[in-house]
Amino acid sequence: MNELWQPRREAAGTVATPLHRHSIVFLGTAHDGGGSSVLASTLASAMRADGHHVEEWYLFGSYADTPPGARVFLNQRRSRSPITLAVLFARVVTALRERKPDAVFGLQPLSNLLAAAAGALAGVRHRIGTHHLPYDQFNPLLMKLDGVAGRLGLYSDLVACGQSVADTYRHNGETYMRRLRVIPNGHRKPVTAERAA
Repeated sequence: MNELWQPRREAAGTVATPLHRHSIVFLGTAHDGGGSSVLASTLASAMRADGHHVEEWYLFGSYADTPPGARVFLNQRRSRSPITLAVLFARVVTALRERKPDAVFGLQPLSNLLAAAAGALAGVRHRIGTHHLPYDQFNPLLMKLDGVAGRLGLYSDLVACGQSVADTYRHNGETYMRRLRVIPNGHRKPVTAERAA
């Protein structure tokens, strides 16, 4: 993953044009204003500023404002329907084949799985799942499937936002943990607001 996005640094410490312009997709379940969505938008903005082509895709619509230019596959609330999930999977595979990104990042458990499996089918080299919360905070079935995807190599890499989060995934085994790196969240400093706001 390190070779994917390494901007060159000028002598004075400023960011230069990247050696290679990459195409990157952030795939989220829904842009709900939560931490992973905000983080993805922040990273996408920084990567665009460094000259990369970055898109934000979301499986479902949301009550929160979706970033300008973001793609929404189904403009409805989240669904667990197997038919809906199969439709989403097919649409994501098709979109990834058309876009041919260098990397796809999943943002939440469901989108992690689609980034891994659909990305593998579409021939995306870098398929990165991200973990923002401990293992036991998510749907147990999705977490079991996540462990299987990691052990089978559907993820090229996994990222946890902190060591304490990464440690909760240890029971997924050595193969899974070899792919897992810790990269602390890069959120901007929160802006304080009045309590009523």
